[in-house]
Amino acid sequence: MKALRNVLVGIDFSEPSDNALREAARIAAWDGAELVALNVLDENILDRARNEIDLPVDNVLAEATRRLRQHVEDILGPGHPGVRSEFVLGHPFKEMVAMANQIDADLIVLGSHGVIREDEPYRVGTLATRCIRKAKPNVLIVRDWQDGPFEKVCACIDFSQPSRDAAMAALHIAQQDEAALDFLHVHLPLRSLAADPGLGLGGMPVYSAADDAELLKQIQGKLARFADEVADGCPHGSHVYSEFSLRRGIVDYLKASSPDLVVINTRGHTQIRNLLIGSAAEKIIHEADCSTLVIKPDGFRYELD
Repeated sequence: MKALRNVLVGIDFSEPSDNALREAARIAAWDGAELVALNVLDENILDRARNEIDLPVDNVLAEATRRLRQHVEDILGPGHPGVRSEFVLGHPFKEMVAMANQIDADLIVLGSHGVIREDEPYRVGTLATRCIRKAKPNVLIVRDWQDGPFEKVCACIDFSQPSRDAAMAALHIAQQDEAALDFLHVHLPLRSLAADPGLGLGGMPVYSAADDAELLKQIQGKLARFADEVADGCPHGSHVYSEFSLRRGIVDYLKASSPDLVVINTRGHTQIRNLLIGSAAEKIIHEADCSTLVIKPDGFRYELD
């Protein structure tokens, strides 16, 4: 991961955002990066309040600014170096993106706060989801229970340049936190590719279990060489997990190996289902029971709505 220059963290005064603030400050300190703590007051909420009561808007905004600065100081301690508090009025997502562009942020850090459902206990909030999908910087989603250095980091690898960037980011974090480091590749059996209508191809050959076994052996060697090259002497493990669904394979492996951070890359949309981590990244984030760092490719752009 390239040295960080500017880190942006979202603040909403919840416990998840407090965790995100601590992690953002810790990570920014590695490279001496400036940390901007941003709180956005939704202008729609303010407008609704003004329709109901005689609201002294200037006083409300001044108090919100004071409250933010005091809160950051309470969490990080007085006079914490390299942190700047910013309060703005507007649309939360649009203001987050605008601030990220203004400070040329390398990383956005957010808590995983969202509506908790029994069938989706790890689902992240709307703001985090939209930043993952549309914001230019890399995005770190910090789980509620994350506290302090990461102990085990897993990088998901598909051998593309974006996944190499994800691997380098995972290595950087593992070295800083002295964490265990794993590289994971999910192997999609040849039969799953032949049967996938998303490929839009006819006349695919029939593959046997022996063909799959031989390919799996080759991929295990390829991943081991990739991991050795990236890790450059840092202790690590490499694991190939065979599963018909990329998303299911990654989530199942994470549950079995219990890292506290997974690093994935996103490469945008694809018509070939299951082949690119980018096509499954968002679903993985909602199902993984650990913090997630999403690495964007160079030149990432998304038209904001």
